[in-house]
Amino acid sequence: MIFPEFCLERWQSLRDWRARYNLSESGVEPLTYEELVELVGVPRGVVLGYGMTKGLPRLREELAVMHGVGPEEVLVTSGGAEANFVTTLALVGPGDRAVVVMPTYMQIPGILRGIGAVVDKTWIKYGEGLDEEELKRKVARGVKAVFVTNPNNPTGYVLSEGERKLLVDLAEDAGAYLVVDEVYRGLEHEGPETPTFAKHYDKAVVTGSLSKTYGLPGLRIGWVVGPEDVVNGAWAVKDYTTISPPLLDQHLAVAVLEKRDYFINRSRTIVRRNFAIFGEYVKARPYVKWWNTKAAAFSHIYVGGDTLKLAEEIFEETGVLVNPGECFEMKGYLRVGLGWADENRLREALDLFFWALDKKRP
Repeated sequence: MIFPEFCLERWQSLRDWRARYNLSESGVEPLTYEELVELVGVPRGVVLGYGMTKGLPRLREELAVMHGVGPEEVLVTSGGAEANFVTTLALVGPGDRAVVVMPTYMQIPGILRGIGAVVDKTWIKYGEGLDEEELKRKVARGVKAVFVTNPNNPTGYVLSEGERKLLVDLAEDAGAYLVVDEVYRGLEHEGPETPTFAKHYDKAVVTGSLSKTYGLPGLRIGWVVGPEDVVNGAWAVKDYTTISPPLLDQHLAVAVLEKRDYFINRSRTIVRRNFAIFGEYVKARPYVKWWNTKAAAFSHIYVGGDTLKLAEEIFEETGVLVNPGECFEMKGYLRVGLGWADENRLREALDLFFWALDKKRP
């Protein structure tokens, strides 16, 4: 089992600690510990042991209510990355066929490649949505699992009701699992929260975490929600990874989810304002193509050319870090994080970024 280099994570980890302005992050600006405990209090009487390795029962109950399932259908993990990892290993093995809806956060394609699965990709059409005809051709009998992120990373695209139904119908006809990363659920800028796929199909599995929408990546809490046998299979894999999530983090997570509306509203307020600001810069530059999907905490723009080289040059000259499209197999695109709480600092960063982009435009 040999995993390929994770382009996005390596790109960020080599640079974000020395960035003057880090616009590579994909979530809403994290709260400080002091801000968090002021909101939810400090858990008392917590014995810092392993705890129940499937997850704190009270936390699993909160997550079960959130997804309309029973607590036995919930596994708590150490972040969303572990949730995706243990789910993929529980469902797919060497030689199994999997369909991945692209573009996506490239963790799952990398895991599938590492374990020797056969990966077939289908693409969201930029500015349009799912390629329904291609999906129908590729999701067929013999496919073990279909993987999708909703809302999408890096585009922010939110599946329509018709597209959600299509995915469920195709997976059901193929007898395949439908695995949906819902880490950005709740970060739609307008209207209701996109429905979870949990319980909409008896082989649907969803993952999520506190990292993006809640602005709490430092609390290493993620989850897997799905059929009990799948959840228990993922739990068995987790026995080989972290064993149990941090117990103090789990107690804080309970308190966060009890005030979920506050965290959702905070994040939506930040990104709505920042997307409006970003739109001002794009409007003045016809050469920049932006599909404003009005979800998530980042923009995904097309500028053309070698964006790996372009992003590196912008970073070295200005200290502004953004992500190149090559890390999503989308050359010519840049993903720009828009989760900052400080409006003035965001404008400083965007002034520099677009100044450099204007000078270097392909």
